[in-house]
Amino acid sequence: MINRSTLLFLSLALTGLSGAASAATTASVATPPVADASCILAGRLDAERRWAPSTPGVELLNAAGQQVSSASPQALATVTAVRLKQAALLSTCHGSQALPEGTGVAGPKKPVPAVNAGAQVIPVTSMAYPPLRLGGVWVEVQLKVPADRVIQITRQ
Repeated sequence: MINRSTLLFLSLALTGLSGAASAATTASVATPPVADASCILAGRLDAERRWAPSTPGVELLNAAGQQVSSASPQALATVTAVRLKQAALLSTCHGSQALPEGTGVAGPKKPVPAVNAGAQVIPVTSMAYPPLRLGGVWVEVQLKVPADRVIQITRQ
């Protein structure tokens, strides 16, 4: 297990979004055992409910297909779909429970499930806000992921 800060860094690193993560990544289409609904992190909100930061490449959309960029509870309640401009790691959904603490020790590099980028929107089944230890929350988005959008990513 890894802690929340490491999870966000690894998420960004595996998708090539972190300048600190200059290592190459490889992606392959696969059909790993993923539940009908899996979660991605759309970002983090600080104690004042401002994006701190939002995850690059994840667009939250309302029922009209318009991008929701506000972090207000009212705006986030309108989210019905996600468009991904970059691959996003799939993770276990934790709801509003705190994410488990990790050991702080990196494990072996192995393929992990992710949702591939694409123009087709992915339906959102729910959103949750697991708390951060130092204030603020993660924005966890539960998705109904089509099997053809699931890939495996391995950081090299």
